[in-house]
Amino acid sequence: MSLKKLTLLYMAFLASIIVAAGSGWARPVFRAVQHSTGGDKFFHFLLFGLLALMAGLSYKQEPIVYWGLSLLPSSVAILVFVVIEEASQLFLVNRSADLWDLFADFVGITLFDFLARRYLARAFPSAQPQ
Repeated sequence: MSLKKLTLLYMAFLASIIVAAGSGWARPVFRAVQHSTGGDKFFHFLLFGLLALMAGLSYKQEPIVYWGLSLLPSSVAILVFVVIEEASQLFLVNRSADLWDLFADFVGITLFDFLARRYLARAFPSAQPQ
């Protein structure tokens, strides 16, 4: 299976987690994660960070530099999505928006974007911009 297809499957997996959290369907599981020390933030960091890594490695992209921060366009799109998703929780009964969740998302996306770009630079040095 190609990495692009695997990335799309992973996106569907993340979407199912978001739907389950929003509907209250998996409330006991989410409560257990929230009550573990740092568990909720760790999963925010890891889940969206892995998406940034997979998307970064799946598509040929040039980094965007904004406010001194260099990110791949796929990571910028993921950041926009997580901001919208976290803000939408303000309007859902079963969810609560949390700036620390957003911070964990941002750190994970930024770190894994860096790792994707570092891997690509080493694997394909001639393809990097001069």
